[in-house]
Amino acid sequence: MHGNVNEICAWLLETFQPDSPFTILVWTEEDVQDCTDSMALTEEEGRAVLAEICELGDHQRYGIGRDAIRELACQVRRDRQAGRHVTLPAASLAVLLELAGKTNETGKGTDAEEAIHQAQEAMRG
Repeated sequence: MHGNVNEICAWLLETFQPDSPFTILVWTEEDVQDCTDSMALTEEEGRAVLAEICELGDHQRYGIGRDAIRELACQVRRDRQAGRHVTLPAASLAVLLELAGKTNETGKGTDAEEAIHQAQEAMRG
């Protein structure tokens, strides 16, 4: 189950008798961040990972560990980046396409400083 403390407690009280024995394992955003420390997840990504944990079908049988959390975080990030749109001025796009074309034609890049200068000029224009 995924939710806040009030939602989960209400569900437990509705579902189980007060003397029912069971075990609950809890994952928090902090736990997700600890497992993915090098990824620097945003708060939104951390919450999305928590929601994904609930969707895993075999988590009761096989558990959820650091590797599973990292994989979920990677998937959340891939999904979010796939839908991302980037906008830039037409002049900047033209310069970037020209530089990419030169790199493709020659098999090697143009002088890096010159390419950076051209891109900066295009951004100003």
